[in-house]
Amino acid sequence: MLPQTHVAYTWLAVSLAEEAGLVQPQEVDYRQVALAAIGTDLIDKPLAALHFYPKYRSAVLFAHTALVNLLVAGV
Repeated sequence: MLPQTHVAYTWLAVSLAEEAGLVQPQEVDYRQVALAAIGTDLIDKPLAALHFYPKYRSAVLFAHTALVNLLVAGV
């Protein structure tokens, strides 16, 4: 999936949450939403390109796990 698609789907989810009243519009900084949407790729893709992809043929690494996302979210 392209980074722009990550951002678009995440913005859509936040927008729908605002319309449903789950999130207050003044609470949302869309720059942070965009960074969060591509944050896992910013970590995983360089690691994959340098080491893991040539050896394991995988570009999805630890930053794409639920554990890392929960830790970043502070849950």
